[in-house]
Amino acid sequence: PLPTPTALTRPINKAALVWPKTQDECARFGGRWGNYGRGTFFQCEISTSDWGSTCTDSNQCEGECLYFRGNPPQPLPFFRPLYGTCSYTRPVFHCYDYLAGGELKWLCVD
Repeated sequence: PLPTPTALTRPINKAALVWPKTQDECARFGGRWGNYGRGTFFQCEISTSDWGSTCTDSNQCEGECLYFRGNPPQPLPFFRPLYGTCSYTRPVFHCYDYLAGGELKWLCVD
């Protein structure tokens, strides 16, 4: 079933989201402090409150609007927009498919 329109009309003000910069701040917000990706610096990974919600754009999520093609990857459907789900954490690392305006994009963040 297609998602209800109200599930997709919740723009997120990402500038207002808390981004802890220290291990202590991270702990206060329930995050996990670690060295994520291939970088040499530590940062905070926070669980999102909207994970699993239906989305067509990452602006509708605290994290990213992820699109899963399946395993093995399946061909993209013909209908648009594509629908994804909001990520479990923010930020999202490694290579992943995400949605922007219902269109598929690809990004690697290390």
